[in-house]
Amino acid sequence: MSEKCFVIMSYGNNVAEEEKADWMYDNFFKQIAIGLGFAQENIDVARISSKDSTDLSKHWITNLAEANLVIADLFGHSNCVYYELGIRHALSSKKTYVLAPRKNLDGTEFKAGFNIESTSFIYRYDYSTDGPTVKKEVQKIIQGI
Repeated sequence: MSEKCFVIMSYGNNVAEEEKADWMYDNFFKQIAIGLGFAQENIDVARISSKDSTDLSKHWITNLAEANLVIADLFGHSNCVYYELGIRHALSSKKTYVLAPRKNLDGTEFKAGFNIESTSFIYRYDYSTDGPTVKKEVQKIIQGI
């Protein structure tokens, strides 16, 4: 059985935000997982998997419980991400890496919820959709892990 990685992240509220999220998944989160040794076909995210799944909740709960690694991105302060991260912590003691940007889009410091800040090590990154910057941030995260 191959090791699996599951990514939990916000997908925004409109088409433009969804396109940015897809770009970040492909160029940032998936690249981190590949850099950590996961085969591309063993990296999953609820958004992509839902196209083939009639029971999305069952799919992501199974992945949260069984994945060898979960990468949780706090960007956007999505309630869904915090909820899924809590489920992961309740169901599994396997590796979970929490990522968050250093700053919000408005330039203010990004702060996660108190429970997350006080109980998890958070790998920080500079949010960007610029290819070279993203590659540099991917390498920083991989080295930090």
